[in-house]
Amino acid sequence: MKKRIILLFTIAIISCDSKPVKSQQEIISEQTKEIVLKAFNAQVSGNVELWKSLLSDKYTYTLNGQLDISKSYNWNELMKMQADFGKRIKGTVGVDFHEIIVDRNKAVVFATGKMEGVGGKYENDYAIKYELDEKGKLKIINYPELLSIDRFRASQENIDFWPASGLGGTDIVKLNKNIKSFKSPISKKLLHALPAAKPDTVIIHALAGDNFGNIIVPSYKNMAQSLDIILSRSCDNVIISLEKIVSDNFMKKHPHLVEIPSHRVKAVCLAPFGSHPTSMLGRYSDDSKHWKEYMKACENFADFKKYINKYIISAKGNDGYLNKIGGAHLSSLLQVDTQK
Repeated sequence: MKKRIILLFTIAIISCDSKPVKSQQEIISEQTKEIVLKAFNAQVSGNVELWKSLLSDKYTYTLNGQLDISKSYNWNELMKMQADFGKRIKGTVGVDFHEIIVDRNKAVVFATGKMEGVGGKYENDYAIKYELDEKGKLKIINYPELLSIDRFRASQENIDFWPASGLGGTDIVKLNKNIKSFKSPISKKLLHALPAAKPDTVIIHALAGDNFGNIIVPSYKNMAQSLDIILSRSCDNVIISLEKIVSDNFMKKHPHLVEIPSHRVKAVCLAPFGSHPTSMLGRYSDDSKHWKEYMKACENFADFKKYINKYIISAKGNDGYLNKIGGAHLSSLLQVDTQK
């Protein structure tokens, strides 16, 4: 049976003789996560001064796509472009943070951007790679989201890179030195090699599973669930948090629902509403009310600290967090088919 772990947010009060020793890798990863999240929150909340203070002098921003503004910018050019582009927006611009994956001085942030412009409503998914330079400043390396997924496909297949053919005509290859150009040995077509992601540990929140680590993914999965399956195959250390733990008897009757088998899973834990305030396919919808509270808190560091203290530090665990959100409000997010 898989080892059960309890999902808790805690502050450790440790005496001098029992203080755990952190590895250099853990220390660096923690510092990277703190700086990257601070930069990301500063960017999405419009705190330009804080955002700029965290960026390298060689910072370059590349906007992908085929718009008239799709090109590379230095800091001053970016500020002018954003001011000009703001005139085209009818409503507000929103950014939904999904998750961050950290490895030493590098991190990837997954997020969704939403806005309403003169041509209608837009929603785009982003995977933004951050890298700290030797001075502790951020270097940002962009990978289009779909190509970021391909990097995990390479890890899944235990190969060094994944070939891509959709980068022609963009500046990504010029600015991201990790992407290498090569000619296909078959067709002689120009391709680009995306390096394998090679994560040390992957943490996934799933709909259901059993105590042995057999994980159920809905058959009507979308890209997020498909990515979870790929991530589970990309490294040797996979931890799963679950909305529900099902019985062994249920799993024996429905083995076709298992997408992540137990031999890939190190540990499982029960965490109802573990995706909140984002959604869980087949279970509950996004909590737009809480997202607004979160985005408001991100406008300045003092309010953000209050938010963290309220929902994480003082909550002392998943149950405490859910109590602060409120059972009635969480029930209102449940999708119709889960209330039968």
